[in-house]
Amino acid sequence: MTDQEFLATAEALSITLSDEQAVLFDRYEALLRTWSGRVRLVSRGDRDRIRERHFIDSLRLIPFLPRGEISLLDLGSGAGFPGVPVKIARPEVKVVLLESARMKGLFLNHLAGELSLDGLSVLPERAESAGACAEHRGRYDIVTARAVGSLPLLWRLSSGFLKSGGELLALKGPGALREIAQFGCDGPDVSVESIAPDSDHKNTVVVRVSGRRE
Repeated sequence: MTDQEFLATAEALSITLSDEQAVLFDRYEALLRTWSGRVRLVSRGDRDRIRERHFIDSLRLIPFLPRGEISLLDLGSGAGFPGVPVKIARPEVKVVLLESARMKGLFLNHLAGELSLDGLSVLPERAESAGACAEHRGRYDIVTARAVGSLPLLWRLSSGFLKSGGELLALKGPGALREIAQFGCDGPDVSVESIAPDSDHKNTVVVRVSGRRE
């Protein structure tokens, strides 16, 4: 994907990236390529299509985020998806990257230092332990997740981090509807907000999950 194609695809999602933001994505891509030789950040087959498979996929969440200065926890951030692309596109959002794997955490810390984005930090803990900590429990407007686990598991891990009225936004594949069915009638409120084809003609599904309304 060329620079022009990347910017045009983002624009189609109603995301206009400045020259400075485009440079940050270039730096991010370069660091992913450099580190992927020693840490499994993206699959070998994806290293030549990071922008379309990972950056654009992450940016699909942007239209569903509340406006203004919100707090966001990226659960199981891995290589920083979707949290870092969201942060680049929405610099006013405070983003915490939760990642327990040591080497991925080292990469994320290095990335945060290289990009020098205010309000971007790394939390090197498991979700279960971080969610029990008063510093993080009930502190976030949004929890994001991509390729982490089933929706019921994601909700169990993320609900403790959310403020009252907060939401989980999960990027899922074609199996999302089966996972939604696992909640049953007593589960949280769940809605499929967007279905879009990716470069392999599969479906990227944005699923919104929130506590059951009274």
